[in-house]
Amino acid sequence: MSDIYNDQSYVANNPQLHREDSAFKFEQIAGLLEQIQIHENRIKILDVGGGAGVLGGMAAEYFTGKGVGVEFVALDLSAEMLGVQAQSNPHIVRIWNCSVVDCPEKEFDLVLMIDVIEHIQNKDMAANRLNEIGKNVIYNIPIQINVVDLLRNAVNRGLYYSEQTRLIGHVHFFSYASARRFVDRHHHRIVSSFKPYCVLMLGSRDLQYVELRKGRVRLAEVKISCWIAKYLPWLAPWVVQGSMFTLVSRKPEIAPKR
Repeated sequence: MSDIYNDQSYVANNPQLHREDSAFKFEQIAGLLEQIQIHENRIKILDVGGGAGVLGGMAAEYFTGKGVGVEFVALDLSAEMLGVQAQSNPHIVRIWNCSVVDCPEKEFDLVLMIDVIEHIQNKDMAANRLNEIGKNVIYNIPIQINVVDLLRNAVNRGLYYSEQTRLIGHVHFFSYASARRFVDRHHHRIVSSFKPYCVLMLGSRDLQYVELRKGRVRLAEVKISCWIAKYLPWLAPWVVQGSMFTLVSRKPEIAPKR
């Protein structure tokens, strides 16, 4: 597969770099940030693959608003993306243009892995490295093995998932169960929850969601998804589009390498 992160393909296919859903995602992780233990009133954060840098900036402001000193580091495969993040997030003090496996720093109190692990070919190696460099990790893992997406794949003659790889670089596709198994295999899961996208899709004023709502079939699908999420929440992770947000720490038996 070509390097879509450095050949302009990713930016061309995702020109907003997820600015449109940053507030939605921050709303989900804010409760997880509350559970991070702060020592000596300082926190060291690593943002991996932070898109436009907006969400990372919100996380930094969450802590500075509480009077906590923040040392914020950004890491990305794309130098261009790091430049965008530096403009959007004034809290960044250092950047690393490399993979998380090759991150040269350790002793992070928190690592943000928001919509990232599904892009990493060797996800297990990445998770092991996260245990070495970070005390806590917040993952957002899109759940793409569900009834809605499987139907979409069937309608698109089996091409939906391959297009997700080509356009946005997803090389892994998780069900809710496989996402939980992945984090449990590598980390101690403190808390996790499934959040459907349908509320964002119905309520956002962003142009892409306004256009989405103009399609009758798509709008009907989103409304049905919201009904399921509201009245059958136990079923929603298996049926509708959404993400698993989770806070994890190292397992007690895992000691970081020196």
